[in-house]
Amino acid sequence: MMNLVWKLPVSLNGCAIVDIETTGLYPERDEIVTLGVVHHNVLRVFQRTTESAKEFLEFSRRWCYKNLQDKERFAYNCMFETNWLNLSFSELQPFNYARKEDLFNISSRLLHDPLHSGANVPYAWRSYWEKGDLKALEAIVLHNKTCLFKELAILLTHRLQGGIQR
Repeated sequence: MMNLVWKLPVSLNGCAIVDIETTGLYPERDEIVTLGVVHHNVLRVFQRTTESAKEFLEFSRRWCYKNLQDKERFAYNCMFETNWLNLSFSELQPFNYARKEDLFNISSRLLHDPLHSGANVPYAWRSYWEKGDLKALEAIVLHNKTCLFKELAILLTHRLQGGIQR
């Protein structure tokens, strides 16, 4: 597993942003391949490389519980993250005021997200898993990092403007 860490020039106090990448939509049959988190002044991406799907899922759940249990948590698609990480709905706050197309525009124009959408993660993962394509794995990490930056920008913007709509 890769544990990638970037220090940020801002710090989130008392809250965190969670984003995951998967091979599909259904926890019963698909796999989690990336866990990304922003908390304190750190953006962290855990990228599955060779671990079994079950081991990585359990690691992701344990890490979130241990490190984020006392924080207000945010996710763009909180139902998706909730279903995968077994978090109760009250534990994740949605970014329900952001339009998804705005996030894609930010991603493609400013952050150079090679995948443009989480829907492309399964194809990149398959390319890595079956062919050892490290560029595909790098694209997944960059996509996850881009999602976290977008969500951080939304959270900071709305916090500075006086609150989060729920």
